[in-house]
Amino acid sequence: MANNNFIIFSSDNISRGGKERQLILLFSSLKSYQKLLVVQNLMPDNNYLDEYVINGKELVVTNSKSWVKTFFFLKNLIRKYQPIIVFSWDIKTAAINLILSKYYRFRFVNCTIRHGIRLFKTSHILRSFISWLSPYVIANSCAGLQANNLKENKRSLILYNGVDPEQFGKKPAKYESLKQLERIFKNKINKVTKVFISVANFLPYKDYFTVIDALMEINVQYDFRYLIIGDGPLRKTIEDKIKQSGLSEKVKLLGRVKNVHEYLRMADYFIHSSRGEGISNAILEAMFTGLPVIATSTGGTPELVYKKSFLLFNYKDLETLKKVLSNVDNQFKEFDPESEEYKLHLSKFTTDTMLKNFENIFNMIKQNEHR
Repeated sequence: MANNNFIIFSSDNISRGGKERQLILLFSSLKSYQKLLVVQNLMPDNNYLDEYVINGKELVVTNSKSWVKTFFFLKNLIRKYQPIIVFSWDIKTAAINLILSKYYRFRFVNCTIRHGIRLFKTSHILRSFISWLSPYVIANSCAGLQANNLKENKRSLILYNGVDPEQFGKKPAKYESLKQLERIFKNKINKVTKVFISVANFLPYKDYFTVIDALMEINVQYDFRYLIIGDGPLRKTIEDKIKQSGLSEKVKLLGRVKNVHEYLRMADYFIHSSRGEGISNAILEAMFTGLPVIATSTGGTPELVYKKSFLLFNYKDLETLKKVLSNVDNQFKEFDPESEEYKLHLSKFTTDTMLKNFENIFNMIKQNEHR
């Protein structure tokens, strides 16, 4: 018999990103339930567990890459705790828990759809197949459901990411930002200098190269600086690209930082060039900082759009991006980050809104007698 007070969350890995933040926030919100977070691989010193105080009794790390070992590990946990609901956030644990749900009669919830696109890749095709068979699917964007040939209904649900507005505060005075920027770049920065920023790891589908090419071509038009927060396997390639473009004094790679909000407050514009997104936490944080956003029109990003603060361009469309950056001052003249209209738009993407929507979804799944 299922334990009506026990919930399991499972994930192939926990590092630091939008998936992990939403997972941990939702896990932490179930305060009146006994719960367990089961993770195959936990990235040390690069996750949210300490920030959200996930205690050792609620966390199990398997440290196994084997499908067979993971299957029996999860099977034994489910037999022991008899959970009423199991959430899975990655493909391997989702596939295993889908199978186990047929035998142990818990409600299985598939949360693997985190991207608003589906490519012809084994992992993407497998994700779709598992999603079609899952009794419940929670995606973080309408685009994610559509890309996997699913329609929003009582079984296929949307839960937008949320961020905490209290984290952002007011932008510092311009002269304070200039002092901070001069320390970072170690050169003179004027009041008219435009400051761009991106927050995304150095992965193949995060397209820094088109952004650097566009900035190189507008370099003679006005003075700018470009802050890049992130790290990853393409770091050396991006460093070489910056040197070849002659932008070494104007572009700064900051690596991974914990105080992202402080850097966002120094900037004037946010740039996000990506092949595919669900609901990007990086874009959300830029929006809550009050930055105009220049981003690729892909996946769930158009669902974030506040028309006066957003400009979208196609992935790797250098000419359009160059035109936008060439005339960036005039692109956002009507945008007022303090307007009530903008604040109302942002309210759809707060942590409070996400948690309230999750509570409704959770209660609906729990009350549904279908297994």
